[in-house]
Amino acid sequence: MRLPKTIVILLMLVLIVGCMSPFGFEEEDVTEIRVSEFEDFGQINGSDEEVYTSEDEINLFVTALNTAHKEDGSVDIARGDFDIRIILDDGTEDGFHLWLADELESGIIMHVDDTHTIYTLTDEATEQLKDLLL
Repeated sequence: MRLPKTIVILLMLVLIVGCMSPFGFEEEDVTEIRVSEFEDFGQINGSDEEVYTSEDEINLFVTALNTAHKEDGSVDIARGDFDIRIILDDGTEDGFHLWLADELESGIIMHVDDTHTIYTLTDEATEQLKDLLL
């Protein structure tokens, strides 16, 4: 009887971990989003930033990041379209590169500190970000 119970618990843990978001931002912890043109991999362009602070705008970015899907394999990608800085209420920041080019079916994000991993955005998040930023 212990074996089936253990298997069920392990399966539940695998499902929970598998469904976790890659970044885990909470909308209420984000005070603003700053978006600028992409400049170079591994750094955020801090000039000419557009600032987004409304609840709807923050929710859009947080949802896009938290529903992104990690892609396997090596990364060989052209220059990005945008840099994104997530500003949290505790004063910390997190940065991402964003691709929304028309030829892409889904948007792509990359954490600024991990330029070897990309994440694809959902079709809905891609369209909403295109409507906001392009």
